[in-house]
Amino acid sequence: MKKIISLVLVVAMVLSLSVVAFAAKLGDVNGDGQVTGADALYVLQATAGMRTLTAEQKKKADYNKDGNVSAIDARMILQCVVGLLPEEELTTSTPPSIGDDDGDDSISWDDIINAGKK
Repeated sequence: MKKIISLVLVVAMVLSLSVVAFAAKLGDVNGDGQVTGADALYVLQATAGMRTLTAEQKKKADYNKDGNVSAIDARMILQCVVGLLPEEELTTSTPPSIGDDDGDDSISWDDIINAGKK
């Protein structure tokens, strides 16, 4: 009975996560929850070819939303840090990987069935 209740709760949680949009801060390139000079550094390193950004980081790095990550975005992030530009929320439809136990970027029945067994 406990396993059935646990399974139902996990399924309910998974279903609720799949329809919620998750907000992140535009400019928070390193994902630490804050927009700081470190995020501008990430952008400058990426534009110089010294760092590769993930797709999610590119969305957060494109502060002026022109489809390109450039030094202009780094400047705008720094302006945000000192209060010259407002912080903006970036809404994404990508849920966190809660429940993705096998690391395949999706929550499958295998993840649900094997939840908590590791």
